[in-house]
Amino acid sequence: MPTLPQNLFTPEWPRPFVRFEPADSLPDGVRLDLCDADGMLTPATVQILAGGVVRVSVGQRPPRRRTLLAERPAAAATRVSEEAGGLAIEGGGVRVHISNRGPFLAVEDGEGHRFATCPLADGGFDSTVDRTIGIATAGVAWFDAPLDPGEAVYGLGEQFGSLNHRGQMASLWAEDAFGLPANETYITTPYLMSTAGYALFLDTAAPTRWDMGATLPGRLRMTAAEPVLDLYLWLGSLPTLLAGYQALTGPAALPPRWSYGVWMSRWGYRDQDELLAVARKLRDRALPCDVLHLDPYWLTEKNGHTCPFEWDLEAFPDPAGMIEELSTLGFHLSLWINPFLPRGSRVWREARERGFLVTTDAGTAARIPRFDDESGVVDFTNPDAAAWYQGLLRPLLDLGVSVFKSDFGESVPHTGVRMFDPEVSGPAARNLNPLLYQRAVFQATAAARPEGPMVWGRSGYAGVQRYPLQWGGDSGVTFEYMATSLRGALSFGLSGAAFTAFDGGGFSGTPEPEVYMRWAAMALLFSHTRFHGTSPREPWEMGEDAEAVFRLFADLRYQLLPYLHWAAADAVQKSLPLARPLVLMDPQDRNTWHLDDVYGLGPHLLVAPLFNAEGTRDVYLPTGRYADWFHPGRVVEGGRWHRRERVPFSEVPLYQRLGSAIPLYPSGLTTVPAVQEPPDRYRLVLPNVGGPVTGAPGLTLGWEHGKLVAEADHAASLEIPGREPIRLTPSRPTPIEG
Repeated sequence: MPTLPQNLFTPEWPRPFVRFEPADSLPDGVRLDLCDADGMLTPATVQILAGGVVRVSVGQRPPRRRTLLAERPAAAATRVSEEAGGLAIEGGGVRVHISNRGPFLAVEDGEGHRFATCPLADGGFDSTVDRTIGIATAGVAWFDAPLDPGEAVYGLGEQFGSLNHRGQMASLWAEDAFGLPANETYITTPYLMSTAGYALFLDTAAPTRWDMGATLPGRLRMTAAEPVLDLYLWLGSLPTLLAGYQALTGPAALPPRWSYGVWMSRWGYRDQDELLAVARKLRDRALPCDVLHLDPYWLTEKNGHTCPFEWDLEAFPDPAGMIEELSTLGFHLSLWINPFLPRGSRVWREARERGFLVTTDAGTAARIPRFDDESGVVDFTNPDAAAWYQGLLRPLLDLGVSVFKSDFGESVPHTGVRMFDPEVSGPAARNLNPLLYQRAVFQATAAARPEGPMVWGRSGYAGVQRYPLQWGGDSGVTFEYMATSLRGALSFGLSGAAFTAFDGGGFSGTPEPEVYMRWAAMALLFSHTRFHGTSPREPWEMGEDAEAVFRLFADLRYQLLPYLHWAAADAVQKSLPLARPLVLMDPQDRNTWHLDDVYGLGPHLLVAPLFNAEGTRDVYLPTGRYADWFHPGRVVEGGRWHRRERVPFSEVPLYQRLGSAIPLYPSGLTTVPAVQEPPDRYRLVLPNVGGPVTGAPGLTLGWEHGKLVAEADHAASLEIPGREPIRLTPSRPTPIEG
């Protein structure tokens, strides 16, 4: 059940504003006084920042030591002028209108994008509250804007409902969202973007509620559980809006090369012998895998939600020797941790004595909601506590651990508590502490693994793309949960994340072999791939057919590694997710606005997972022409629906854009090559003569005198389906006949 107080967003003594009065000009905007019906004034500023970002601040907030922004954007030079009923501010490529007659705030650029609020004098459906903007001194602020009839909106973090949030209401409040319900989520992000060409970001860790036409179909309302607003808005296409979000909150980091291999896990390997037996069996059966993960059974405390940071030396008598053998076999070790310390443990006592735990108003260690046993949570708003926690990780990294599964972090106590940072309330800590937790673990790993730090986390908040990656939490093991997990991952990608994953086969329970096989195809053709659950997820545990399907798609993933590595770097550069919804690939096509069961893997591949044993579904592809990967002679047109029936478990609807070349490694790899190696071949599907062509790392394609010419910077073969491979000589242009 949600732990969010139901009355958190109910304003007491609301003060809707009915007009504004200009106060004075600023170098980058204006200062205003917002007036309520009783004549009380609230200060506000409207500024234009670099890149055309508009900042609207309402109310007085004390200076904060922490910020969700990577850095404060520079101011833009502006020009302020008076106009009928208000003011106009120009600068940074945008024009801002502030008015007492029409929309209180309207922003437009030179490319036809526009955002406008409701008018200040608009009484809406409740004239005492529902005006465009207002505050309640008891702790609520709100901001309203109209929604166009056909508008679609996205973002808000990892949401498991439909990808387009139009008609929904979402409360951004970190929860341990076991079972992936639509009204709970592990990772929230107060960022929303619209097909109308605008994005909104609330710079706050306080809980917020976003009513996107749920109450009034034509109105968007943002409500913050604090009596101030700090809003950033900007205009552009959806990919541009995502780039603007990362410009504010920080660019995504690139995970290490080995992380794109297969991760194998279960809850959990009970002892050293069991883990090593699985490692040897994976190698004996020549199954691709790069990472093995240990869940809580490596610890003396095995309840699955607290971490004493002490090896169980009876179950794991030689951690160093075990990690060395895993490394010899070609495996990285991932280790489960979390920020909840069991009462009475060595780390709990030390954290309590040094003031590193979240405390109650009475000064005792605050208990974690939902947990029956007593435990405390590290207060990451205290820099010394974060550094101390990083010190707990250092010996494990020195031992050879490659990455931590930084689990939990969402269930921070929120009532009657004190944080080290007095500016962070308990409700705000609920969202902020998970972000600071992931940052601490990522930074500790970066210090020991500068060549490629990462986490495998479950919680976070705005800006968590800086500390990749996060997976989708604890799902069920049915086709329904398979689709839900995909929606959550794609929604997270529309909220600024570049990399994400989910538990292959689902977490809670044992999947039917048919579910496992379909899920394996999706998981192995995604950003990152881990198989994990409450029962064994190794493919041989699911039967011979499942092992064969796993082997086929795992081998395909490892062949695609050159493409995945390139596409991941390209995604970071362009502020896009590696696994992306079609609305990002073709935002002009309204049919893509609501699709959440198909996705692009990088710019040139599209995957349409199958959510039934029969292998039947309708597939919509964005504008362009595509070849079926498994039947490349079948070329399909984008911008229309295609019926797929009786697709065998050994296939999945996978499409390659015509004119693209996909770099590939040879079949048969079982580990990710330790260093960047050039692909040994490229798979090219030919476009029409003169049609667009896209090269790949190490390969240039172009048209010369009506002929397609390929040139590689290393020895490789060019594979065109239906033809004999063409051997490419380094730095020698090769015409492609026909």
